[in-house]
Amino acid sequence: MISTANSCCDLTAALKKLDGDIDLLNDLARLFVETLPDRIRDLDLAMKEGCPQKISDAAHSIKGSVRYFLAESAYEAAQKLEIACVSSASASVEFAYASLLTEVWTLQDELLAL
Repeated sequence: MISTANSCCDLTAALKKLDGDIDLLNDLARLFVETLPDRIRDLDLAMKEGCPQKISDAAHSIKGSVRYFLAESAYEAAQKLEIACVSSASASVEFAYASLLTEVWTLQDELLAL
């Protein structure tokens, strides 16, 4: 399993962190893909409610999940959304939200290719 230069995550390093346990990495990838729609639904509902705490909580949950795959862009997007919620700048929240969605769907596509 080699991550390419265009990869949104570093699966080689992720596998190394898991002591080479490819089955565990595959299980984590499957779990991420299976739960992502629910996490995005929670995030969407929080955005519609305009509740910064719920948005931040949903982003934090996603951030924890993408970390397994060393998906730095997705991790940073989730973190930016969390930070934007603290500042309550709605334009920043909207931008960070859109960025996070792009990153997690890209990660999902890559993980589905495993």
